[in-house]
Amino acid sequence: DAPPASSLAKKRNPLTAITILLAVTTLASIGLCFYILSIKSDTPAISNEVVASDNSVLYTQEMLDQMMLEARAEGAAEQESQIKEFIRSQLESPEGNVSEILRQMYPESVIYYDSQGYHFVSILDSIAPNTINTEQLSVLESGEITYLSTEGVQALKGVDVSQHQGAIDWEAVADSGVDYAMIRVGFRGYGSGALVLDECFEANITSARAAGLEVGVYFFTQAITIAEAQEEAQFVLDAIAPYQLSYPIVIDIEKPEDSEARAMSLSVVDRTSIVKAFCDSITAAGYEPMLYGNTYSFFAMVDIEQLCDYPIWYAFYNDYPYYPYALRSWQYTAQGTIPGIDGPADLNLWFPE
Repeated sequence: DAPPASSLAKKRNPLTAITILLAVTTLASIGLCFYILSIKSDTPAISNEVVASDNSVLYTQEMLDQMMLEARAEGAAEQESQIKEFIRSQLESPEGNVSEILRQMYPESVIYYDSQGYHFVSILDSIAPNTINTEQLSVLESGEITYLSTEGVQALKGVDVSQHQGAIDWEAVADSGVDYAMIRVGFRGYGSGALVLDECFEANITSARAAGLEVGVYFFTQAITIAEAQEEAQFVLDAIAPYQLSYPIVIDIEKPEDSEARAMSLSVVDRTSIVKAFCDSITAAGYEPMLYGNTYSFFAMVDIEQLCDYPIWYAFYNDYPYYPYALRSWQYTAQGTIPGIDGPADLNLWFPE
């Protein structure tokens, strides 16, 4: 679903133009009213006549009220026309969709879609905001995205892999400019609940580190109790014991593809407790925990306010990260191309703190 290369500034300009138009129209109407009132306040009251004296014009209260009504009506009609034009242009665009239009029109909410419809979640002031300057994001012709902070610090380029990528030439990956790799340790089975080590975990983490890459790991959870979350954390800790990590241990909480998956019926409260139990176990072992998910994960599956102390790795396939709160990493595509990896690759940015 990622759109073709384009700057974020261009992407958001239509809505900005509407906002400016609304402000200008409103200010023009208010300015007119204040000008008329200033003239009227210095002049004796008269009946329903217009009197011209020098360069000044006086209006009756009735005429003034009518002018204000007409100005408001004209402004409203112009606003409606501009908004309709914006929506039409977005829908006619090859990458246009309803969700994107709503995101731009309602910046005070996080919006996600499911089988019930569109959900609007208010953005909380109690959570540290996203401070990424989107104007510093650049989309290259290759589809890769780079970020340079206003202080001149470059975001690091990362990939995440599992057994689905097969054998990887990690020397070629490192030579291509990749800085770090997030490697799947394993997962809990959707139905069986068994803990499974990723078939390529040992080869990936050994070869990635040998190629000079910094590494972190992630685990796909299907825990349905706190005890199972702690069991998953211990499984990860045992698997990584022989290796040195430079990046966090991540719990992947995205919605599974299987609608019958064992954790699908968890409530928000229970899943939040389970995720926290995993993270607390990782912290107690001396490692940094992290959460991976998408918009649905963080705003429909868990209470993000209860988990905001943990760094976020956010998946959103577009040319900007649609996340209102502080985040450490952004997975911006699952269709990237990286030398050394056959087929599509997940590409990420690790932002400077």
